[in-house]
Amino acid sequence: MSLSIPPLRYQRHYAAEVTTGLRGKFAINYVVAMCFLDGKLELGTFTDEKVNQPKVQEALGKVSVICDDKIPEPGPYCPVSVDLKDGKHFTFTATIAKGHPQNPMTESEVEEKFLGNAKRALTSRHAEDLAALVRDLESVENVGRLTERLTPA
Repeated sequence: MSLSIPPLRYQRHYAAEVTTGLRGKFAINYVVAMCFLDGKLELGTFTDEKVNQPKVQEALGKVSVICDDKIPEPGPYCPVSVDLKDGKHFTFTATIAKGHPQNPMTESEVEEKFLGNAKRALTSRHAEDLAALVRDLESVENVGRLTERLTPA
């Protein structure tokens, strides 16, 4: 698959090698590879362990980043083009980021993101209980129940 980006973004966001989670956060080829491999990005996407998995490095090697000076800079979004082995070609340009008021996340997307992040610090049970409490916040009579769930077990 190939991805075209303008020169300044190419300089800032392309990395021939990605061997750390921190570098992966800023390498567009890694981010694109992980979107295709996992279908989403989360905190666990950007760990040294994840970056160095053989299947991740293989996927990373399949992303070709092309520096294209015809794409205007600055601009909030770049067109993404994907060429598949079977000859199919897809192009898409997002104009409004997911999570923006004009393109909001659904409640289930917000909860999934919260749980993915919270479970890195809390037990699964505490994270899920906390999500349930927040979902029904108007009926919570004692906020102490909320703060209890914020403490790792």
